[in-house]
Amino acid sequence: MLDREKIRKEVESWESFSYNYNLGDRPMRHNELGIRLVDGKWQLYRSFERGGYNVIDTFDKESDACELLLYYLRSEKRSQERHRKFKEQQRLKREEELKNKKG
Repeated sequence: MLDREKIRKEVESWESFSYNYNLGDRPMRHNELGIRLVDGKWQLYRSFERGGYNVIDTFDKESDACELLLYYLRSEKRSQERHRKFKEQQRLKREEELKNKKG
């Protein structure tokens, strides 16, 4: 069964991952994805830069909220990896073009 500590351990093991997330153990911050317990229900939310937040979904069980949060975090991790790979390919392409102009 998935819980907040398992999410924390997995995300902390990811190299070069930068994303604001909250496992309900601190106050809500700007620009984060998180879960929190409200009136006995688990909410998955996204907070905004200028305050406020949007509830994405509400769950009776912590494990269900954790599963969806981890799904979103893994998606963000893949997106960051694709972006890094694209930027590296662009850098190598520019270097090759400069090398060909000089040669």
